[in-house]
Amino acid sequence: MNDWQQQAHIKISCRELATEATFLQELGFRTEQVFPADNPRYMILTGWGLVLRLERGLPVNDLTLLLPENAPQTDEFCVSPSGVTVVRQSKVQQLSSSWSEPEFVVNRLSEEASWVTGRAGMRYRDLLPGRLNGLMIASNICIPDGGLVADQVHFHEVGFQLIACTKGWVTVVYEDQGEPFRLTAGDCVTQPPGIRHRVIESSDAMEVIEIGLPAEHLTSMDHQMKLPNEQLFRDRLYHGQRFSHHKHREAQWEDWQGAQWQRCASEVATDSGGLFAVNYFRTGSAQTPALSWSHQNPLRWYYLISGCCELQQHDGRVLPLSAGDSFLLPANQSVSFSQADDEFQCLELVMMKQPDEFL
Repeated sequence: MNDWQQQAHIKISCRELATEATFLQELGFRTEQVFPADNPRYMILTGWGLVLRLERGLPVNDLTLLLPENAPQTDEFCVSPSGVTVVRQSKVQQLSSSWSEPEFVVNRLSEEASWVTGRAGMRYRDLLPGRLNGLMIASNICIPDGGLVADQVHFHEVGFQLIACTKGWVTVVYEDQGEPFRLTAGDCVTQPPGIRHRVIESSDAMEVIEIGLPAEHLTSMDHQMKLPNEQLFRDRLYHGQRFSHHKHREAQWEDWQGAQWQRCASEVATDSGGLFAVNYFRTGSAQTPALSWSHQNPLRWYYLISGCCELQQHDGRVLPLSAGDSFLLPANQSVSFSQADDEFQCLELVMMKQPDEFL
């Protein structure tokens, strides 16, 4: 535990976290934590012997002293004689205690899609409304203007995390995994719990899909580690999981339910310790027959990377899908792809164990 985590924090309420943080960074403060990364509600900054907690909300400029857990016992909430609010901090609850069977849901990309600015200035679009009661987040992350990314070495408190590049390219670097490398469309990596990493540079209009469990998780900066680091340990286990890197250009495709459909299985199932599997589907002919399936996993989630098709649901309804659309398929419900065009390619995420087995 870092020293600042055992200190009292001064809470500053503000309208815009990024603007306030930039101002303080110019005064010599540095960011330590962000929560959550996709649409931050608070940030921890340290500097000049102070620990500041910026919180988005009103009233602006209220003064609150946040005591650490090891401080002398006081009421959970009290006010000093001069009017300073004193609050005892509690550990962030990152996961709902209940897991219920998910429902079938489709998320469509539209011109009115809601994007928010998250960590390091990246834009986020939520692909899973409701986030399965706090269990999982699926985000479309975009960097419209390429170049160097204002990121720092950081890590996430997660049970599982996947990054899949869908457009353009992004240069990243990971702890113990060697020199920086470029993720291009069709590539994916897993980010095991606690692995240090940094986003370095991207192309214009770069997009990735990020899957994270739980939905809201803490992101912490590591100001001591420099990446790439000297150690190379590609098979290292991080809380039982290995770093996994699937390269589209080296993918092995196999016929799937007939020669006109193809499937590519990544190494994620092995590297995650059997928690998740990640597969890709494609077809090379507009005359491809329908592909139908159901499953008995806790859930499967699909994202259409390119092309278009028709999706027939278990109740017979038919929906047109195009690039950027996604859907969640619960267990024991059948669906089918039909009318897929030549550009069709789809990402499949399979949850292979119940959440309470790894969260």
